[in-house]
Order: sequence, then C-alpha cells, then structure tokens
Amino acid sequence: ASSNLQPMDIDALCRMLPSIVKLRTLVLDSCNIGDVGCVSIAQTLPLLTGLQLLNLRRNPFTELGASALLEAGSQHPTLDTIVCSGCDALPKSKIHKVCSLEQPI
Repeated sequence: ASSNLQPMDIDALCRMLPSIVKLRTLVLDSCNIGDVGCVSIAQTLPLLTGLQLLNLRRNPFTELGASALLEAGSQHPTLDTIVCSGCDALPKSKIHKVCSLEQPI
C-alpha cells in the first residue's frame, strides 16, 4: 500500500525518528517523497546513529534528492544501504559505497 506523505508529514517524521533509539531499518517505500523530503531525511540521518538500511523505493525524487541522501549516507557510521529507484543518474563509484540499486517494480 502506498502513502502520500506531505512535506509537513516528513518534517514531523524527521523530528520523531531520533527518539527511536534502536532504529535499524527505515522503510518509506511508495510514500510520494520528493526532493524536499529527501533533503529533510538526509539532514536527520546523522541523528539516526544505529540505522543500517534506508528503503526509499518508488518515490518521485530526482538526482537532487538522491545526491542529498548519498552525501549524508556516505558519512554515516552504520548505514550500509540506501535502496532507491532514483540513484542511477549518480556516479557509479559514489553509488556503490552507499546505495543498493534496485529497479522499480
């Protein structure tokens, strides 16, 4: 099932997420997250110290959102994988560090 998260919803989510101390996996598949939402999530990533996997498949962000996520993710101590369907426009060397590419279904 898909969800239509508005920018205000993403902001609220980003404020709440750091309180989940043992958060290891965050799945936001098909939530209609655009570039603004990706930037908000990227800014929150440093506070999610235990996060290992971020799934953002089937969201309409562009290279701008993907770049923000990869930049933040590449500096994250535990984040191993960002699953997205909008990363393939980025340089391959940067992608393989952080992003597991999957084609949209």
